[in-house]
Amino acid sequence: MGVTPAEAFAFIRCLAEDGGKTAKDNNLPVGAMLACACQESMFGTSKIYQKTGNPFNLQKWPHIIWPVTSDIYWSETKISEDPPKFLRAPFNCATSFADAVRQWCEWILHYGDADGPPGQMSAKAPAVANTQAQARRHRLLGYRTNVMDFTFNLPLVGFGENQTEALRQRSGGRYLQTLKDYGLQSMG
Repeated sequence: MGVTPAEAFAFIRCLAEDGGKTAKDNNLPVGAMLACACQESMFGTSKIYQKTGNPFNLQKWPHIIWPVTSDIYWSETKISEDPPKFLRAPFNCATSFADAVRQWCEWILHYGDADGPPGQMSAKAPAVANTQAQARRHRLLGYRTNVMDFTFNLPLVGFGENQTEALRQRSGGRYLQTLKDYGLQSMG
């Protein structure tokens, strides 16, 4: 299902107005946040977004602390394209765009920490920092002052597909194209 340019810009405007300050306050590029939300939620039309109110499709097991959410929505989701693979996954709900952007920021800023994105689905498993994931987070954060590089490298912290370099580049290219197509480079 596609959206009209007017619908796309309305979604972007609302998200920027309600959540842009949160991204800025966390020293993360507003344009990258907007491009990520647009791609992940298909400009607010995806099934997951309609159920969660969170345009970032953040999946977090309930025993993991970051990002903090008020509720979880469980859904079957495609976790890889090639080969197609599905998993029942918990998606973070958001109460507003500002709440969703706060969660996006927490996801990025805590990625790979012991209480960050799940490397382990079992609530009984000990929380252990993932040093490789932390290194990818630090690499992404090194691009904070370059919105285009930051946007392209969002797959480093779990956005889009990231199992191989080719998939990371394809996903990053989609975020970057959205950034360019909608003139989001100068947002924030």
